[in-house]
Amino acid sequence: MRAVADVVTAISAVFLLLALAERLPFYGIYSSPFGVIKVGSKLAVWVCAFVLMLLMEITLRRENGQLTRLLTRPTPLRLFLFAMLVYSANGRLIGAVDTIPARYLPFTILREFDFDFDEFDFLFSNRGVPAYLFLAHDHYLPFFPPFAGLLALPVYMFSVWSGVAPTSSLATDLEKLSASTIAAGSVVVLYMTLKRLTNEAAALLITTLYAFGTGTFSISAQALWQHGPSELFLAATLYCLVRGMEERRYSAYAGFFPGCRSHLPIHEPPDRLTAYDLHPFPSARSDRPLLAFRPSPGRPPDSV
Repeated sequence: MRAVADVVTAISAVFLLLALAERLPFYGIYSSPFGVIKVGSKLAVWVCAFVLMLLMEITLRRENGQLTRLLTRPTPLRLFLFAMLVYSANGRLIGAVDTIPARYLPFTILREFDFDFDEFDFLFSNRGVPAYLFLAHDHYLPFFPPFAGLLALPVYMFSVWSGVAPTSSLATDLEKLSASTIAAGSVVVLYMTLKRLTNEAAALLITTLYAFGTGTFSISAQALWQHGPSELFLAATLYCLVRGMEERRYSAYAGFFPGCRSHLPIHEPPDRLTAYDLHPFPSARSDRPLLAFRPSPGRPPDSV
Protein backbone atom coordinates (compact mmCIF):
# COMPACT_ATOMS: atom_id res chain seq x y z
CA MET A 1 0.00 0.00 0.00
CA ARG A 2 2.81 2.38 0.82
CA ALA A 3 4.49 1.65 -2.51
CA VAL A 4 1.26 2.49 -4.33
CA ALA A 5 0.95 5.73 -2.36
CA ASP A 6 4.53 6.63 -3.28
CA VAL A 7 3.88 6.04 -6.98
CA VAL A 8 0.60 7.97 -6.99
CA THR A 9 2.20 10.89 -5.11
CA ALA A 10 5.08 10.98 -7.59
CA ILE A 11 2.67 10.94 -10.54
CA SER A 12 0.60 13.76 -9.05
CA ALA A 13 3.79 15.76 -8.49
CA VAL A 14 4.74 15.33 -12.15
CA PHE A 15 1.32 16.49 -13.33
CA LEU A 16 1.50 19.46 -10.96
CA LEU A 17 4.84 20.51 -12.46
CA LEU A 18 3.43 20.09 -15.97
CA ALA A 19 0.45 22.25 -15.03
CA LEU A 20 2.77 24.90 -13.55
CA ALA A 21 4.67 24.99 -16.84
CA GLU A 22 1.53 24.79 -19.02
CA ARG A 23 2.85 21.57 -20.53
CA LEU A 24 0.01 19.16 -19.81
CA PRO A 25 0.00 16.73 -22.77
CA PHE A 26 -3.78 16.41 -22.94
CA TYR A 27 -4.65 20.09 -22.62
CA GLY A 28 -7.06 21.25 -25.33
CA ILE A 29 -10.44 20.63 -26.94
CA TYR A 30 -11.36 17.12 -28.04
CA SER A 31 -14.27 15.58 -29.88
CA SER A 32 -15.93 12.48 -28.52
CA PRO A 33 -19.07 10.41 -29.08
CA PHE A 34 -20.63 12.50 -26.29
CA GLY A 35 -19.74 15.84 -27.86
CA VAL A 36 -16.93 18.33 -27.53
CA ILE A 37 -14.82 17.95 -24.39
CA LYS A 38 -12.58 20.74 -23.15
CA VAL A 39 -9.74 19.60 -20.94
CA GLY A 40 -8.20 22.53 -19.08
CA SER A 41 -5.06 22.91 -17.05
CA LYS A 42 -6.78 24.25 -13.92
CA LEU A 43 -3.93 24.48 -11.48
CA ALA A 44 -6.07 24.05 -8.37
CA VAL A 45 -7.04 20.51 -9.45
CA TRP A 46 -3.44 19.38 -9.56
CA VAL A 47 -2.51 21.25 -6.38
CA CYS A 48 -5.34 19.55 -4.47
CA ALA A 49 -4.48 16.17 -5.95
CA PHE A 50 -0.82 16.45 -4.97
CA VAL A 51 -1.55 17.77 -1.47
CA LEU A 52 -4.13 15.03 -0.85
CA MET A 53 -1.77 12.30 -2.03
CA LEU A 54 1.04 13.73 0.10
CA LEU A 55 -1.22 13.77 3.17
CA MET A 56 -2.19 10.14 2.53
CA GLU A 57 1.44 9.12 2.12
CA ILE A 58 2.42 10.81 5.39
CA THR A 59 -0.44 9.06 7.12
CA LEU A 60 0.53 5.66 5.78
CA ARG A 61 4.17 6.10 6.68
CA ARG A 62 3.93 7.72 10.10
CA GLU A 63 0.53 6.76 11.49
CA ASN A 64 0.05 3.25 10.11
CA GLY A 65 -2.82 4.39 7.93
CA GLN A 66 -4.95 5.86 10.73
CA LEU A 67 -6.49 8.93 9.12
CA THR A 68 -7.98 10.17 12.39
CA ARG A 69 -4.48 10.94 13.65
CA LEU A 70 -4.22 13.70 11.07
CA LEU A 71 -6.39 15.73 13.45
CA THR A 72 -5.62 14.19 16.83
CA ARG A 73 -1.86 14.27 16.36
CA PRO A 74 -1.21 17.33 14.19
CA THR A 75 2.22 18.43 13.03
CA PRO A 76 3.17 21.72 11.35
CA LEU A 77 3.53 19.95 8.00
CA ARG A 78 0.12 18.30 8.22
CA LEU A 79 -1.53 21.56 9.26
CA PHE A 80 0.11 23.34 6.34
CA LEU A 81 -1.01 20.69 3.83
CA PHE A 82 -4.54 20.50 5.23
CA ALA A 83 -4.91 24.29 5.13
CA MET A 84 -3.58 24.33 1.56
CA LEU A 85 -6.09 21.66 0.57
CA VAL A 86 -9.02 23.62 1.99
CA TYR A 87 -7.84 26.99 0.68
CA SER A 88 -7.28 25.65 -2.85
CA ALA A 89 -10.52 23.68 -3.06
CA ASN A 90 -12.65 26.47 -4.54
CA GLY A 91 -10.34 26.52 -7.55
CA ARG A 92 -10.65 30.20 -8.39
CA LEU A 93 -9.26 33.59 -7.56
CA ILE A 94 -11.39 35.98 -5.51
CA GLY A 95 -9.56 39.27 -5.86
CA ALA A 96 -9.83 42.78 -7.25
CA VAL A 97 -7.69 45.35 -9.03
CA ASP A 98 -5.79 45.92 -5.78
CA THR A 99 -4.12 42.51 -6.13
CA ILE A 100 -2.98 42.98 -9.75
CA PRO A 101 0.44 44.49 -8.84
CA ALA A 102 1.25 41.53 -6.59
CA ARG A 103 0.16 39.16 -9.37
CA TYR A 104 2.66 40.48 -11.89
CA LEU A 105 5.51 41.62 -9.63
CA PRO A 106 7.14 38.14 -9.54
CA PHE A 107 7.25 38.12 -13.35
CA THR A 108 9.27 41.32 -13.57
CA ILE A 109 11.55 40.40 -10.65
CA LEU A 110 12.37 36.92 -11.98
CA ARG A 111 12.79 37.98 -15.62
CA GLU A 112 14.15 41.52 -15.53
CA PHE A 113 15.36 41.76 -11.91
CA ASP A 114 13.55 45.04 -11.31
CA PHE A 115 10.31 46.31 -9.81
CA ASP A 116 8.87 48.37 -12.68
CA PHE A 117 5.91 47.32 -14.81
CA ASP A 118 7.12 48.86 -18.07
CA GLU A 119 6.94 45.56 -19.93
CA PHE A 120 3.29 44.97 -19.01
CA ASP A 121 1.84 47.37 -21.55
CA PHE A 122 -1.42 45.42 -21.58
CA LEU A 123 -2.14 46.95 -18.17
CA PHE A 124 -1.98 50.59 -19.25
CA SER A 125 -1.57 50.98 -23.03
CA ASN A 126 -5.25 51.58 -23.88
CA ARG A 127 -6.61 53.02 -20.64
CA GLY A 128 -3.90 55.29 -19.31
CA VAL A 129 -2.30 54.74 -15.92
CA PRO A 130 -4.57 52.55 -13.76
CA ALA A 131 -5.18 53.32 -10.10
CA TYR A 132 -2.88 50.52 -8.91
CA LEU A 133 0.14 51.95 -10.79
CA PHE A 134 1.87 55.31 -10.87
CA LEU A 135 4.35 56.90 -13.26
CA ALA A 136 7.67 58.04 -11.79
CA HIS A 137 10.83 58.93 -13.76
CA ASP A 138 9.31 57.40 -16.91
CA HIS A 139 8.68 54.05 -15.19
CA TYR A 140 5.41 52.42 -14.23
CA LEU A 141 5.58 51.30 -10.60
CA PRO A 142 3.09 49.44 -8.37
CA PHE A 143 1.15 51.59 -5.95
CA PHE A 144 1.07 48.96 -3.20
CA PRO A 145 3.97 47.60 -1.07
CA PRO A 146 5.88 44.70 -2.66
CA PHE A 147 5.77 42.17 0.18
CA ALA A 148 2.93 40.05 -1.21
CA GLY A 149 4.73 39.72 -4.54
CA LEU A 150 8.06 39.03 -2.87
CA LEU A 151 6.61 36.24 -0.74
CA ALA A 152 5.07 34.75 -3.89
CA LEU A 153 8.42 34.42 -5.67
CA PRO A 154 9.02 30.74 -4.77
CA VAL A 155 5.58 29.80 -6.11
CA TYR A 156 6.11 31.66 -9.38
CA MET A 157 9.71 30.64 -9.95
CA PHE A 158 9.19 27.36 -11.80
CA SER A 159 6.41 28.72 -14.01
CA VAL A 160 8.17 31.96 -14.94
CA TRP A 161 11.44 30.25 -15.76
CA SER A 162 9.49 27.66 -17.78
CA GLY A 163 8.31 30.41 -20.12
CA VAL A 164 4.78 31.09 -18.86
CA ALA A 165 3.67 34.50 -20.15
CA PRO A 166 2.19 37.18 -17.88
CA THR A 167 -0.86 37.29 -20.12
CA SER A 168 -1.53 33.60 -19.54
CA SER A 169 -4.56 32.57 -17.54
CA LEU A 170 -2.12 30.70 -15.32
CA ALA A 171 -1.08 34.05 -13.81
CA THR A 172 -4.32 34.24 -11.82
CA ASP A 173 -3.92 30.61 -10.73
CA LEU A 174 -0.40 31.37 -9.51
CA GLU A 175 -1.74 34.33 -7.54
CA LYS A 176 -4.34 32.12 -5.90
CA LEU A 177 -1.75 29.43 -5.10
CA SER A 178 0.61 32.03 -3.64
CA ALA A 179 -2.11 33.52 -1.44
CA SER A 180 -3.09 30.08 -0.16
CA THR A 181 0.55 29.26 0.58
CA ILE A 182 1.13 32.48 2.54
CA ALA A 183 -2.10 32.03 4.52
CA ALA A 184 -1.27 28.39 5.29
CA GLY A 185 2.19 29.50 6.43
CA SER A 186 0.66 31.93 8.91
CA VAL A 187 -1.53 29.09 10.25
CA VAL A 188 1.53 26.95 10.94
CA VAL A 189 3.49 29.76 12.61
CA LEU A 190 0.52 30.64 14.80
CA TYR A 191 0.13 27.01 15.87
CA MET A 192 3.83 26.78 16.75
CA THR A 193 3.44 29.94 18.83
CA LEU A 194 0.32 28.75 20.64
CA LYS A 195 1.93 25.43 21.55
CA ARG A 196 4.43 27.42 23.62
CA LEU A 197 1.64 29.33 25.36
CA THR A 198 -0.94 26.62 26.08
CA ASN A 199 -1.63 22.91 25.70
CA GLU A 200 -1.82 21.18 22.35
CA ALA A 201 -5.62 20.81 22.29
CA ALA A 202 -6.20 24.51 22.95
CA ALA A 203 -3.53 25.45 20.42
CA LEU A 204 -5.19 23.32 17.75
CA LEU A 205 -8.65 24.72 18.51
CA ILE A 206 -7.52 28.34 18.33
CA THR A 207 -5.50 27.66 15.17
CA THR A 208 -8.50 26.00 13.50
CA LEU A 209 -10.71 28.99 14.34
CA TYR A 210 -8.07 31.32 12.94
CA ALA A 211 -7.54 29.27 9.78
CA PHE A 212 -11.17 28.67 8.81
CA GLY A 213 -13.29 31.08 10.85
CA THR A 214 -11.68 34.42 10.10
CA GLY A 215 -10.67 36.58 7.16
CA THR A 216 -7.65 34.33 6.69
CA PHE A 217 -9.93 31.93 4.82
CA SER A 218 -12.29 34.39 3.16
CA ILE A 219 -9.74 37.07 2.17
CA SER A 220 -6.06 36.29 2.72
CA ALA A 221 -6.15 32.84 1.08
CA GLN A 222 -8.16 33.97 -1.94
CA ALA A 223 -5.84 36.53 -3.58
CA LEU A 224 -2.59 38.40 -2.95
CA TRP A 225 -4.04 41.09 -0.75
CA GLN A 226 -1.82 42.79 1.83
CA HIS A 227 -3.72 40.90 4.55
CA GLY A 228 -1.84 37.62 4.03
CA PRO A 229 1.70 38.98 4.44
CA SER A 230 0.55 41.08 7.40
CA GLU A 231 -0.87 38.02 9.18
CA LEU A 232 2.27 36.01 8.45
CA PHE A 233 4.55 38.78 9.75
CA LEU A 234 2.41 39.22 12.86
CA ALA A 235 2.42 35.48 13.58
CA ALA A 236 6.20 35.37 13.08
CA THR A 237 6.61 38.33 15.47
CA LEU A 238 4.57 36.57 18.14
CA TYR A 239 6.56 33.37 17.70
CA CYS A 240 9.90 35.14 18.04
CA LEU A 241 8.75 37.10 21.09
CA VAL A 242 7.45 34.01 22.84
CA ARG A 243 10.47 31.90 22.01
CA GLY A 244 12.67 34.85 22.94
CA MET A 245 11.67 34.29 26.56
CA GLU A 246 13.74 31.09 26.42
CA GLU A 247 16.31 31.93 23.75
CA ARG A 248 17.32 35.57 23.83
CA ARG A 249 18.41 35.77 20.20
CA TYR A 250 14.81 35.32 19.03
CA SER A 251 13.88 38.59 20.71
CA ALA A 252 16.18 40.31 18.25
CA TYR A 253 14.70 38.40 15.32
CA ALA A 254 11.25 39.67 16.33
CA GLY A 255 12.19 43.19 15.31
CA PHE A 256 12.47 42.29 11.62
CA PHE A 257 8.85 41.33 11.02
CA PRO A 258 7.19 44.42 12.54
CA GLY A 259 9.55 46.43 10.34
CA CYS A 260 8.08 44.71 7.29
CA ARG A 261 4.53 45.17 8.56
CA SER A 262 5.07 48.88 9.15
CA HIS A 263 5.20 49.35 5.38
CA LEU A 264 1.78 47.72 4.87
CA PRO A 265 -1.41 49.82 4.77
CA ILE A 266 -2.61 50.54 8.30
CA HIS A 267 -6.25 50.75 7.22
CA GLU A 268 -6.51 47.01 6.57
CA PRO A 269 -7.99 45.16 9.59
CA PRO A 270 -5.11 42.66 10.08
CA ASP A 271 -2.62 45.53 9.98
CA ARG A 272 -4.17 47.60 12.75
CA LEU A 273 -2.15 45.86 15.45
CA THR A 274 0.87 47.69 14.00
CA ALA A 275 -0.34 50.55 16.14
CA TYR A 276 0.56 48.57 19.22
CA ASP A 277 3.80 47.33 20.74
CA LEU A 278 4.00 43.71 21.87
CA HIS A 279 5.70 42.91 25.15
CA PRO A 280 6.22 39.36 26.46
CA PHE A 281 6.46 38.99 30.22
CA PRO A 282 6.61 36.01 32.59
CA SER A 283 3.46 34.89 34.36
CA ALA A 284 3.43 34.64 38.14
CA ARG A 285 1.15 31.59 38.01
CA SER A 286 2.64 29.70 35.10
CA ASP A 287 5.97 28.93 33.49
CA ARG A 288 4.53 30.04 30.15
CA PRO A 289 5.06 33.65 28.96
CA LEU A 290 2.19 36.05 28.38
CA LEU A 291 1.87 38.89 25.89
CA ALA A 292 0.87 42.47 26.60
CA PHE A 293 -0.19 45.18 24.15
CA ARG A 294 0.31 48.90 24.57
CA PRO A 295 -0.14 51.76 22.07
CA SER A 296 2.96 52.64 20.11
CA PRO A 297 4.43 56.11 20.75
CA GLY A 298 2.89 58.73 18.51
CA ARG A 299 -0.07 56.54 17.56
CA PRO A 300 -3.02 56.85 19.95
CA PRO A 301 -5.28 53.83 20.54
CA ASP A 302 -8.28 55.55 19.00
CA SER A 303 -6.44 55.63 15.67
CA VAL A 304 -7.21 51.94 15.29
